[in-house]
Amino acid sequence: MPRESQALLVRMVMRKGELFRLSKLRYAEIGDSSDAMAPLIALGWVDSDPVINIDELLTNCAWPSYARY
Repeated sequence: MPRESQALLVRMVMRKGELFRLSKLRYAEIGDSSDAMAPLIALGWVDSDPVINIDELLTNCAWPSYARY
C-alpha cells in the first residue's frame, strides 16, 4: 500500500467519528486525498458511498455553504 494511503488511514483513524468528507481530508504529507483513498477503497477498508441516516447527513452537512441561499 502506498505511504500516502497509509498516512491517510492513520489520519482517519485518529479523527473523531466514522464519516468524513473527502474535501476535509487535506494534509500536506498526503497530497491528493483522492489518490490516497483509492487503495483503501479497493481493499474494502473505506466505503466511498455509505448509506447514512438523516442524523448522519445533518451532522456532516457543510452548513456554511448553504447559509447564503
